[in-house]
Order: sequence, then C-alpha cells, then structure tokens
Amino acid sequence: MRAALNYSRSRLTKVPDVWLPAETEPRPDWLTRDEFAAVLWHLWRQKRTKHAARLALCQFYTGSRPRTVSNTTRAKRKDGPWLDFDQEIWWRRGDDEQRTRKDRKPHRIPARLMAHLKRWDRLFDWDYVVEHTRYPGRPIGDIEKALTTACEKAGVRRITPHGIKHTAITLFIRSGGSIEDASEYFSTSPDTIRKTYWHHSPHHMQKQAAAMGSVGHTDTHRNPSKSVQMGKVN
Repeated sequence: MRAALNYSRSRLTKVPDVWLPAETEPRPDWLTRDEFAAVLWHLWRQKRTKHAARLALCQFYTGSRPRTVSNTTRAKRKDGPWLDFDQEIWWRRGDDEQRTRKDRKPHRIPARLMAHLKRWDRLFDWDYVVEHTRYPGRPIGDIEKALTTACEKAGVRRITPHGIKHTAITLFIRSGGSIEDASEYFSTSPDTIRKTYWHHSPHHMQKQAAAMGSVGHTDTHRNPSKSVQMGKVN
C-alpha cells in the first residue's frame, strides 16, 4: 500500500503515513530428503497426480520457484523460461523478460534430472517441460492441494510448493555447500542464504564453537590452583 501511495504522490495533496508491522525472522518449512522422497512417491503412485510429482521433482533439483518451473518450455523462446537440452542449461528467464529484484539466473541441470527430462522428451509431445495429460499444451497450475494430500499420506509436515525451494536450498547447505555456490545456483542473494539457511551448515560457527571449547584452557596463569577440567563435570 505504501508503494502505491508513493507512486501516486503527485496526485495527492498529502500522503498518509503507513505503519508496517515489525519484520519477523524467516522460518521456511522444509523436508529431509527421505521425507521429500516419501511425498514424491505418494504423488507418483496416483495417476491423477503424476504431473505434480514431475513438477515437484523439477523444483527440487533446480530450487526454482513453482511458477518458473511450470512456465518453462522445451523450445527456446525470449518471453519466458526454457530448456537448452544440448547444453543442459535451464534458462529461468527469457531474454525479453524484465529483470526484477528476484532475479532468475540460468543454471546447469543436474545429471539425475537431465535423465528424466530427456526421457519425458522422448515419451511425450509436450510444449512445456511438464504438462497434465488432460490439458495438453498448457503449463501446470497450482499443485498445492495435491502436495498437501501427499504430505498427509506420507505422515510429514505440510509444505507449500514454494517450500520445495526451501527444501532444496536447506539440503544443499546441510550437505556442506557454500554460500557463494548456493547463491549462484539457486539465484538467491548471499544475504538471504546467510540469514535464512546458513545455520543449517556443518560449517556454521565452526570456528566459534571450537574456540568456546578451549575457553579457559590458556587462562590458568591467573590462578593455576583453581584450574578446573570442565569436560569432566558430571
């Protein structure tokens, strides 16, 4: 609302103040690899949700937003995302699309996902990377309902389609990936990676934890007689 008022400032005699609530810390929902695999299996075993399984798989391996994945075409175009099968690159944004704050940079496609994409390309005459068999030639819409049902059947906490992106980034960081590599691959700012995901890393505060583990060991010259082996306290 504040942005809209500022945009119309020239037409208003007075722009009212707009108070925003305090910013909260981001707490994105994510699943472990086993949990996501269980959700994927429940999506795949139902014929009516196989399209959702394929879309979720693409989202997981690319870490892209749902709309970016669903709007991706197999043929090159300038007005939207597309796949380069020869170079194995996923172009998240067409050349003619406007750049936004949430940039969509291209990335190399992982081998496991590429194998699926090539197989689907042989089996189905689709325009988009994934399509619903009942609606050929159209991008897939929202899969949230199918995803919610699959989460319930798998017995895991519910995540939204956007939560698959959080899952991908979180698992990448948990596996030891760096902030720089995560930022480049997932087209997400280093600040967001550091603020939202980095605490999952095995490298997070590694030096600080090691330093705290030796606190006091080199300070006994003040009063050597009162040195305590803290590690032996029961």
